[in-house]
Amino acid sequence: MRVTTTARMPRRQLPVAHALRPGLQSRAFGLRAERGYLVVAVAGGGDITSGGELRQVDAPRLIWLPPGAAQKLSLHPGSSGEVLELPEAVLARGVPTAAFGDELRRMLAQALVLPLTDAEMRQQLAQSLAEIRAELHASEPGHLAMVEHQLTLVLIRLWRLARKQNIAAGTADRSLADRFVLLVGLHCRDHWTVEDYCRRLEIGRDRLGRICRAATGLSPQAYIHRELHRDARELLLGSEMQVSQVAFRLGFADPAYFNRFFTRMEGVSPGRLRRSIRKREGAADGSFAAWP
Repeated sequence: MRVTTTARMPRRQLPVAHALRPGLQSRAFGLRAERGYLVVAVAGGGDITSGGELRQVDAPRLIWLPPGAAQKLSLHPGSSGEVLELPEAVLARGVPTAAFGDELRRMLAQALVLPLTDAEMRQQLAQSLAEIRAELHASEPGHLAMVEHQLTLVLIRLWRLARKQNIAAGTADRSLADRFVLLVGLHCRDHWTVEDYCRRLEIGRDRLGRICRAATGLSPQAYIHRELHRDARELLLGSEMQVSQVAFRLGFADPAYFNRFFTRMEGVSPGRLRRSIRKREGAADGSFAAWP
C-alpha cells in the first residue's frame, strides 16, 4: 500500500462515503462516470442501470462498479448498507503491492456483484466502510493514511470473495469468459452482434449471457456497449479528433447515431462532455458537489 501524505488534497480527489439508512421510499442515485463505487448492501436490494439495461440486485451483496460501468443505482424501500465513492487515483493507491495486486486490478476493471452470505465477512466489510466514513468526516491528522489502510483491507476481502466465486464457476466458464472479453476487445469496433460472438465461441446465447453476467456483472450486449463507450471517452478526452472522426474510428457509419449512442451511455452528448471536462480541468480547485 502506498500511503498518501496528510497534506491537503483538493476535495474532488477525495473519496466520499455514505451510510445507507433504511427508508420508507425508494431512492435513486446518479453515478459519476469518472468514479468507482463500492457498495455493501446489508439489507433490502436495488437496481443497477448500465448501458440502458436494468439489473436487479438483492442483499446481502458486495457490489463493485468501476468508472463508467453504470449510470444509476436505485435502492428499494428498507435497504441499508454502506457506499464508498472512489476517484481512480485513490483506488489505485488502495491496491496492495503484493503479488496478487495485478489480479486484483484486473478484477476491478469489471463490475462485480458478489454474494455476502458469510455474516462475519459482511460485518467486517460494513465496519471498514463505516470507519472510512468516520475518518473522512472527522478529518483528524493522518486520516488519509487511515482511509487508504481500510480501503486496502476492503479490496483484499473483495479479491477473496471474487476468487471464490470464480473457482465455483468452473474452469470452462472462466475460459469462455476470458475468450469473450478478448474477442470484444478485438471486434467491438467492427460492431459484431451477440450472435457473432456466440458463433465464434460455439455456444448458445443463453449460456453466453450467464457466463458474461457472472464474469462482468453485465449482459453481453451491455458489456460490448460499455467497451465501445470507454473507447469513445478515451478518444474524445485524449485526442483532438472531431466528434465525427471519433465516430468513424469506432466503426459508426453515421455520426448522428454515434451521438445518440454516446448520449444514452454517458447522459450527455460527446461534445458537451468534452467541453465540460476541459473546462473543469482548466478551472482552479472549486467546490465539491456532494454525491448524489
